[in-house]
Formats: sequence, structure tokens, C-alpha cells
Amino acid sequence: MRRWFPAIVQELDQPRPLVGGWFAASAAGCLFTSSEGEPTYRYIEVGLES
Repeated sequence: MRRWFPAIVQELDQPRPLVGGWFAASAAGCLFTSSEGEPTYRYIEVGLES
């Protein structure tokens, strides 16, 4: 989690609540919701390219 979470947070356009995420040795992904009340979600995935 320490490896991938900072890279995911860097991609956010604004602060958003974290809904859930998955983390592995080679990649990670997180789902965020909007903090403004509208039902929008943003999924961000990062990882190593093979």
C-alpha cells in the first residue's frame, strides 16, 4: 500500500472519499466518490508496465 497509494492520490483532481481499493505487488487500484453530493465515481489504477 505504501508503494502505490501516493501515486494514486497524485492523480486526484480534488479531495475525494475513498470507497475501496485493491493492492498487489505489481499494481493497485482505488475507487473514489464525489464529496459534493453528486453520485460520480473515479477509478484510478497504477502499476508496473511489463
